[in-house]
Amino acid sequence: MKFRKTFYILTLILVLLLSFTVTSLGVSAEEKFENNRMGLISVSYRGDTENYPENSLEAILSAKEIGADMVSVGVQKTKDVLILAEDENIGNFCNSKSESISASYWDQDLENCYLYDNSGKLTECKVACLYDALTVAEDIILILDIDSEDKDDVYDVVQYYGATDRVFLRFKENSSDIVQWVNSKETKPNVIGIYNGNIIWNAISHIENLSEVSSIVHYESKNYFNVMYGPFVADRFSAEGKARALAPAYDPDLCGQREDNASGWNELIEKGFSAIETNNIKSLVEYVNRADALNLSLRKLTEKAEKTDLSVYSDVSADNLQKALRTAKAELERGVSSVGELESAKSQLLLAMNRLNLSDGKESQKGALNVTAGKVIAAILVGAAILAGQIYVHKMQKEKRRK
Repeated sequence: MKFRKTFYILTLILVLLLSFTVTSLGVSAEEKFENNRMGLISVSYRGDTENYPENSLEAILSAKEIGADMVSVGVQKTKDVLILAEDENIGNFCNSKSESISASYWDQDLENCYLYDNSGKLTECKVACLYDALTVAEDIILILDIDSEDKDDVYDVVQYYGATDRVFLRFKENSSDIVQWVNSKETKPNVIGIYNGNIIWNAISHIENLSEVSSIVHYESKNYFNVMYGPFVADRFSAEGKARALAPAYDPDLCGQREDNASGWNELIEKGFSAIETNNIKSLVEYVNRADALNLSLRKLTEKAEKTDLSVYSDVSADNLQKALRTAKAELERGVSSVGELESAKSQLLLAMNRLNLSDGKESQKGALNVTAGKVIAAILVGAAILAGQIYVHKMQKEKRRK
């Protein structure tokens, strides 16, 4: 008896673990790139900088562990290698005695140096070269922020280590020049072009050009009302197969003064962005997971609502449900919706379904009877049956009195 009880408990634990594993497996970043309408992409800006120095291997690996789809890092060129760094001034990020990156050698000036954290405290994390990032973080999709003049050198290193498929090169350059450069390479690199401007036709041209060679377009602006935040531009990203729009939420000056939190992400996604780059990767991953859960819940609720027989309900109740269904389907078809949009669609659908239950299939919300041809015929038949029954009883009673 004791053995059987233990066996049942162990079996239950195993089932729960398996179910957790299955349900926790989301859509991979690779799958998201294949279809721009398959979920929001989370990008960790410089890695998990809350716990580690930016551009460190530890920050990259921690961001991946948290659940980031991609990690962006800065890349600078020394006299002999490419390193992960943001600032030409070495003293701003590590304890090297050299004055600048461009004047430094890896083995002499940087290999054994340690990074400062955000508070300026020296850590145990070492300066990393690009080679380290490509080999240690081999299962992580990286965005390399580079200077345009270094793109060939960076491309050669990435290709040499067989990392072309999991690395995106991001730099500022004319979109037509980027397309020409990509097409000149035998092995096509992944690129992210950057656009910053207020002229709508330049923005559209930039998008159309880069869509030929890139799955992501980086948009930035300090202006809250920039044309890139309007529906005319957003529609360019909504069609299946088009490039995604990436919003650099880590800096308010680059995302129209929007905050790097759920409120700001909601608005950016509703403006057409389907990739968010953040300093707050843990919160963004939680946001993405919440959106995925809401999407699944809304999908199930929609399927249930579609099976509802509306013929037994009032026209008002049926119209309310159909309207809520259309809203829910529109959000599901978009593929990338904000938490706010999904919550609103779900609450509308739940309210419409609850109103059906309250009407109990008899009255509309205004209290008017829901009269249909079928119900009229049914009422006539029931009335006829009752009348026939009364006539029969009356006749039997009359005959009984005669006897």
